[in-house]
Amino acid sequence: MRALGLDISTLVIGFSVIIDRQLIDVGVINLTKIKDIFIKLNYSADEIRCLVDKHKIESIFVEQRLMGFQVKRSSARTLMMLAQFNFGIQYICYTLGIVPKLINASHARKIVFGKSTAPKGVDTKKFFLEMVKTLFPYVKFPKTRNNTYKPIAFDMADAIVIGWTGVLEDSNV
Repeated sequence: MRALGLDISTLVIGFSVIIDRQLIDVGVINLTKIKDIFIKLNYSADEIRCLVDKHKIESIFVEQRLMGFQVKRSSARTLMMLAQFNFGIQYICYTLGIVPKLINASHARKIVFGKSTAPKGVDTKKFFLEMVKTLFPYVKFPKTRNNTYKPIAFDMADAIVIGWTGVLEDSNV
């Protein structure tokens, strides 16, 4: 199987490429300097097309967007923008001849790590990034000068978990 895992947001799209159960490539499509939503979609389409062509991708797995509010994190406007952008990226995948499969993040963590939540009092993003590092120790996650992870590291880790879940579940069908 030749799979692409995507963690989509309007600022950065994390991606992972998994071929024959091997993590081949991981990175981000950086959209932070692009303000217009349509230009972001167009740029994303070009980048995703390059990944699909370069790696001869057969399956695309996308993190399913939040379906409700998170306390102190989401506004209705933010959720609407994310949903629209996420759908736009899914449609781009469809135009490339691949119907993307949606995967819930909690479900993905449960499949890959056997648990969907971090221990009480532990930051979920950091906890699962460390878990990803145990499975893929050769992946270099970007850090700041202060030796903390850059925000894109979490997008990369999420894309790995989504892609890996898709591969595992498709293999078991």
